[in-house]
Amino acid sequence: MNDSAEQIAQCIARHAFAHPNRDAIIFLERGETETERLTYEELEARVASYAAGFERESFAGRAVAIAMPPGAAFVSLFLGCLRAGAIAVPVPLPDSDRSAQRIGAVLLDAQPAAVIATRSDISRLVAIAGAIPGAKLEILPQAAHLATVEQPERFHAAFDAFLGSAACGGQCDVP
Repeated sequence: MNDSAEQIAQCIARHAFAHPNRDAIIFLERGETETERLTYEELEARVASYAAGFERESFAGRAVAIAMPPGAAFVSLFLGCLRAGAIAVPVPLPDSDRSAQRIGAVLLDAQPAAVIATRSDISRLVAIAGAIPGAKLEILPQAAHLATVEQPERFHAAFDAFLGSAACGGQCDVP
């Protein structure tokens, strides 16, 4: 983990210890209506859980693309990547052919070990992955958005099960 990422991880842990019930994230939809709120304790729990999963999958030093809408889940996943020493690669959600081409170029360049997305965005990402030469796409239905955000244990279990059942004996790079 580099110094900046380590400082961010330590800062969150410190705030979670000193001020567990203070608001860490308040997300406003279109800057107007509150849709999500996390305390430092809740943020720390999510970040620690995601970091543990990324570490378990040996993602340290490897790119992990995060194709999530803005919000607490995105922030938690991003910080979990940093804490685990993974390279967080934020990827915008495709909203046009031009943005899909841009996202494809980012994924081709980053060669991520994993792409994390919501269930509703999977079909758009499948089309993008299909345009990348040599891309291998595995969809883990048991590890969908809700499991990832609200039940990280289910996400990690599904990911572990996928890797364990892979033909390469669990030693695969997962795109």
